[in-house]
Formats: sequence, structure tokens, C-alpha cells
Amino acid sequence: MKESNSNIVLSVISPIYLAEKIIPELLRQLVQELEVLTPNAYEIILVEDGSPDQSWEVMEKIQQQYPQLRGIKLSRNFGQHPAITAGIAAAKGTWLIVMDCDLQDRPSEIPKLWKKKEEGFAIVFTRSPKIKQKSTRKWMANVYGKVYQQLIADKAYYQPHSRNLTLFNRQVANAFLNLKDQDRHFLMVLRWLGFKNTTLEVAMGERGEGSSSYTFRKLVLLGISGITSQSVRLLYTAILLGGGLMILSVIIGLILMINYISNHAFSVILCISSILFFCTSLVLITIGISSIYIGKIYEESKKRPIYIIEKEIG
Repeated sequence: MKESNSNIVLSVISPIYLAEKIIPELLRQLVQELEVLTPNAYEIILVEDGSPDQSWEVMEKIQQQYPQLRGIKLSRNFGQHPAITAGIAAAKGTWLIVMDCDLQDRPSEIPKLWKKKEEGFAIVFTRSPKIKQKSTRKWMANVYGKVYQQLIADKAYYQPHSRNLTLFNRQVANAFLNLKDQDRHFLMVLRWLGFKNTTLEVAMGERGEGSSSYTFRKLVLLGISGITSQSVRLLYTAILLGGGLMILSVIIGLILMINYISNHAFSVILCISSILFFCTSLVLITIGISSIYIGKIYEESKKRPIYIIEKEIG
């Protein structure tokens, strides 16, 4: 089990992707806050997750200006959550903070988390109800949240309007690293660990540059992954839905055949065909759900590393 470095009180971890223009301002704001909070006893770990821009080159150039900076370059894009895992594994601090790099997780909010931990919490989560998003994306997030809460075994795994900005101690970090799941969602895993925690409401900042790298397709895949990685209830839902529709289709078929077959034979054929098509689609959906879980078993059985480090600085 990893022990903290006695000289480092706080490690701040941020995965970097398409952030070459944001990194200088991110570091400036972080240093401004951390020098007051834990002077000369902190480190900033930026994990470059196979970014296609010049993010790594910017980190190399700016490292001399910020000796507290430690840079990690992954060999390719492994995803946000494996990148966070790489940062946690490298961290030396007694306490750790994970945050997004786009400045929507505001460094100025860190002192609030630091003060809140003094109440005896091992983890301080954050949420921001006033999220500045497009109406379509906000609607999708709300729908996903309601579906997710119904499909997971423990509703405590999900909190609406959650931010990645989170503070936790070394014991929590070690417990997180002991989990070897290939498919991991940082916040959900932390909630699963079960340490004493609280949620703090924070202000959300403006994006430093550009737009989110999560496309519609990536959001859908992330949503499916989030549900299937935390619960098998989706399989039971498919079974119950299939059983209910089978009974319903039999009842409808009998009613149509008894009452209308003499005068409306063609209508009966159309109705029965539509029912058959619907049931067939349900079967295919159920097979798809099962295949997702089988695929996850296959990925876990490979026992490949969650991430691979190509370079380090600092």
C-alpha cells in the first residue's frame, strides 16, 4: 500500500485533453490558491491523455516555471477515468484533489473543500446545480440521471449535478487503487468505497477554451458504460419486460382472432405482424444488453493495464 510523502500535504490531479491553451492559466490559478493553502507542500499532477494537440509540449516548456508541476504522458488516449487513476497512483500527498482541466472546476473553490474536510470527512464531493449547458444536453443528463437511479442497485452511487472536483485522503486513494476494474467511473467508485463523505455545492466556472470533447456518441457510450459497470439490474429489467410483452402479445392476438378474423382478416395480419416485429426488436435489444456484459467479462479477463505511461516530467 502506498504511503504519502511527508513533504507533500496536497496533490492536485487533472487529466489533460485538448487543453494546450488552458494549461498556463490553470497552473497560474492553482498555484495562486495552493501557495496560500499549503505553501511549499503541494504538487500538481497533469496527466496528458493522448491529446492530439500540443498539450504535452506546453507542459514541458512550462515545467521550469512551475517546479511543483509533475507531468505524465500516457502512450495513447485511454480515457478520462484511467487518466485520473494514473494521477492518483503517482500522487504523494496526504490529501488528493481531482479536478477537470477546463477551468469549469474552479481552483478558487479548493479552499472550501479543504475547510470542509476538517469536519472529519474522508471524501468531499461537489455539485453544481446551475450547470451552464445547452438545453438538449441538460435534458439528456436529467433523463439519464432518472434512468440510472432506477437501474442501479444503490441509488447513493449517483448524485445529480456532480462535478469531478473532489477531495479525499490517502486511505481513500489506496482503497481506490486496490480496485482493478478495467471499466471504472471515478465518482461512482469513490461512492462505492463507502468512506464518510459529504457533498459541497460549488460555483461552476466558464470553460477556458473550446468546447467539451464529449460528443453525443461518447456521451451515450459513457452512459451505457456507467450503468453496466455498476449494476446487473438492466438484465433483470429486460427479462421482466420481455415476459410482460409476451403475455400482452398473446392476449392481443387472441382478442383479434376471436372478434375480427371473419371481417378484418387483413387488419389482423397487420396487427400480428407489428407485434411480431416489436417482439423481435425486444429480443435483439435483450441480446445486445447481454452482449455488453459478456464483452465486459472478456475485457476484464485480459487483465491488461488500465493505462500505460510513455513519459514523465517533474
